[in-house]
Amino acid sequence: MAAIVTELGEHPEPWLERRTAIESRQNASAQEAPSQARGPSRPASDLLGRATDIERVEAVVEAAAAGRSGVLVLRGEAGVGKSALLAAATGGSEIPSLSMRCVQSEAELAFSALSGLLRPLTHLIPRLPGPQRRALEVSLALSAPEPGESAPSAVAIGLGVLSLLADSAPAVVVLDDVQWMDQASALALSFAIRRLGGEGVGVLVAVRSEGSCPMDLTDHPAAELTGLDRSAAEELANRVRDRPVSHGELDWLMRHTGGNPLAVSELCRPGRPLGGAADDGPPPALPEVLTESFRRRLESLPTATRRALLVCAAGYSTDLAQLAEALGDGGLDHLEPAETTGLLVVADNHVEFAHPLIRAAVYHAAAPAQRRGAHAHLARTRNGPGVSAADQRAWHWAEATLGTNEEVASGLADTAERARQRGALAAACSAYRRAAGLTPQPETRARRLLAAATSAYLLGRPDDAIPLLDQVCDLTTEPGVLGEVDYIRNQIRQLRMAPGEVFAELTAAAAGVRDRTPEAAVAMYATAASAAIMGGLIPQSIDAATAGHALACAAIGSDTLASMVLWMTVLIVSGRSAEAAMVFRRDGHRLFAADPLAHGTEVFGYAALCLMWLNEHAAAYRFIETAMRRLTAANAMERVACLTSVLAELEFRRGRWNAAYATASRCVALADVQGQIAFSGYASYTLGRIEAAQGQSRRCREYGEGARSRLELAEYAGLSLYAGVPLAELALSQGDDDAAELFLRLDGRREAQGFRNAAMFLHHAELVEACLNANRRHEAWEALRRLTDEAGSSLQDSVHAALERCRGLLATDPDLAHEHLTAAIELYDRCTDPYALARTRLSCAQALMRAGRQPNLARDHLEEARRLFRQLHAVPWLQQTERALGLRPRRSTKDAYAKLTAQEVQVARLAAQGATITETAEALFLSTQTVETLLATACSRLRTRSHAELAGLLADTDRA
Repeated sequence: MAAIVTELGEHPEPWLERRTAIESRQNASAQEAPSQARGPSRPASDLLGRATDIERVEAVVEAAAAGRSGVLVLRGEAGVGKSALLAAATGGSEIPSLSMRCVQSEAELAFSALSGLLRPLTHLIPRLPGPQRRALEVSLALSAPEPGESAPSAVAIGLGVLSLLADSAPAVVVLDDVQWMDQASALALSFAIRRLGGEGVGVLVAVRSEGSCPMDLTDHPAAELTGLDRSAAEELANRVRDRPVSHGELDWLMRHTGGNPLAVSELCRPGRPLGGAADDGPPPALPEVLTESFRRRLESLPTATRRALLVCAAGYSTDLAQLAEALGDGGLDHLEPAETTGLLVVADNHVEFAHPLIRAAVYHAAAPAQRRGAHAHLARTRNGPGVSAADQRAWHWAEATLGTNEEVASGLADTAERARQRGALAAACSAYRRAAGLTPQPETRARRLLAAATSAYLLGRPDDAIPLLDQVCDLTTEPGVLGEVDYIRNQIRQLRMAPGEVFAELTAAAAGVRDRTPEAAVAMYATAASAAIMGGLIPQSIDAATAGHALACAAIGSDTLASMVLWMTVLIVSGRSAEAAMVFRRDGHRLFAADPLAHGTEVFGYAALCLMWLNEHAAAYRFIETAMRRLTAANAMERVACLTSVLAELEFRRGRWNAAYATASRCVALADVQGQIAFSGYASYTLGRIEAAQGQSRRCREYGEGARSRLELAEYAGLSLYAGVPLAELALSQGDDDAAELFLRLDGRREAQGFRNAAMFLHHAELVEACLNANRRHEAWEALRRLTDEAGSSLQDSVHAALERCRGLLATDPDLAHEHLTAAIELYDRCTDPYALARTRLSCAQALMRAGRQPNLARDHLEEARRLFRQLHAVPWLQQTERALGLRPRRSTKDAYAKLTAQEVQVARLAAQGATITETAEALFLSTQTVETLLATACSRLRTRSHAELAGLLADTDRA
């Protein structure tokens, strides 16, 4: 391998490291992993009419054996042969398989599918990083939560699953009947399989075409299985019938089954007549044909057998010992006729129906009273400790109860709370909702419905939460409960509505309740102001924040934290920075004492932004760090992206570009996982600015245009302004005359929306420079005029530095130009912005050189600018500086670096920050194997021999 890689002109070390890691994992897997289930020995060639589908499934298995991950989704109606195809195609594989067939009765049991799938891998859990290990221990009920311990986050659980699957590679994961998977398992597995890459894990998923699917399978390759063609159906019918079917019988079969293999097999059972006299009407729909056939077979069984089958169908477990306990003495003997006729399969200490439709036929053929009786019997006989047994008993009692029953409701509410503590919000929502239906007392029912609504909201299912909140309002007048309802409603509005709609609805609601419940109205005004800012509706945001501030002071006696933060925000936005600074000096201590979990995400996000815009950088760092520590300890990952998006820009402004890139990458990964478009777009703005300054046009456009399209689609007009900045800065760095038009368009939109503070958009100097390059001095002078007006009441060094820089660029008198640019240099140095400082030193040197004055001073400025640009890897500006020095620009890694994908750059930047492979995998929600592959590729392309050398190549002023 070393010789081959060297011959290709690449360094062998990263490839050899990767090979060693793979061999180590394979050896460990062979020595430690228990024998895992393999499919039946039936060869795939026995399946009729499935040659193309078999090839697709086998391709996934072969790719996994070769170290490449892949996913294939098999869709089709019940009985079409999905399970048979999976079993036949994977049964002969040389690599281990993990399989799970979901059962409809377990859809409400949190993590039931995941527990079954990962059971052979639990010995690997102790090796996982702490948060992932603990998340899986709690969610899979391997360990009870500690008192006061926060529920594991969905992200931590998903990462744990990803790590386990990667550690088991090469392997094939088979998920069957996914339409019945519990929501908690579905979320974790959807997260994990979407992030598989170079691990060698093949995933095969079978799901019914009709109805909904709890897993997110979008964008994965899929195959739609249809009925057999006439020739294959005839051959199958002949095999089952043990004699050739006639043309008329085959016509009848095809008309009634559409070639569905299970239906063909069932209707061709020996002794059953094919066809019928009443054959003129439409054929019954599948699976009705199958259900009716199974019911007929059930009718021929003894009563005791049917009763025993009902207990099996109503149960949550297929364990032979548990079923024997539920059926009582001799109960298993009653199942023998069903096993003999092929309705049941008893093997490996498990009792399973031959097909899920048989179970459904058994359960629904019984009268409602009989079903309730079976559940009550199972509730009484399901003994044993542990979460699983207690939850099963609670659900059985719920299914056995008519009307209301507080004892049963309380037991199910306990199940819901256990599910919430394990991070299974979908299961918690379902159990709380059912518990509420069993609760006789209206106030208690309201609180349980509120708990269900809260779980649905946190799960990202606002459409499920809203009707539950409506029911709460119909049941109670308790102010505390109604206040929580209002809070959740306001947060949901921000998730699902356009900013303008949020503003209109909340301000109208606040006006309606301000006299009755002023605290609720103040919160509504703050949220309305937040939405309006993101939507670029600045006058409206000022009105809402002003109304909330005034109401809080008049009715409550002082600002709430939310009204204070939004009031401070609109003061800054409207150009009244000095007043905002006074608010911070007076009440800023409240920010550091507040609990970030007790307030909306927007409150702490805007607080961090205000501190950055006021140039209170030390306070901003301390505030973000404190809040992040609290949120991480509470596993409140849905709130972390907001703060990390601000931290990324703060790091950029301070010239810590590796830190900024790494932080922004983490933010984008986390925000995308949680569907938080606003935070993902804002972090992409920082990534795009770094790529623009470093001359990486492809990735800059990828970040800028991608963020802009997503933000504009969500109607975040205010945030979309930021997304346009990287593209304009890229044009300026490349000397493109279009840069002036791009900057002017951005500034026009900014002014039209009502933003009046240059600290929020520090691009005035770039606008002036671009206009001068394009010989558009009039527009440059207009930009200076606007900046002068905005800087009038500003105290920020960054704003006044930009103002002096613009004056120096526009000055025609050399002495005046030097005076202004020197003042800008001092201010940029004071506010620690090395990029703007280097750009200003370059401009100052160019002004001196044009005037033919002080060549030594000009050279000093150029040398210092060159040093800063080199530290920042700002290649276009570095080359421009070196040309001004009369130097030939040195060759750089720019060309190779430009070939890296965005994900390769992200892992490289994290490596430069000192992150380990495990830390990088956790930050970007990837497996360690995928990170290793990405780093090896980056090392190869940049011709570095190790990860440490790669980190050194990307080192910048972060460590200066």
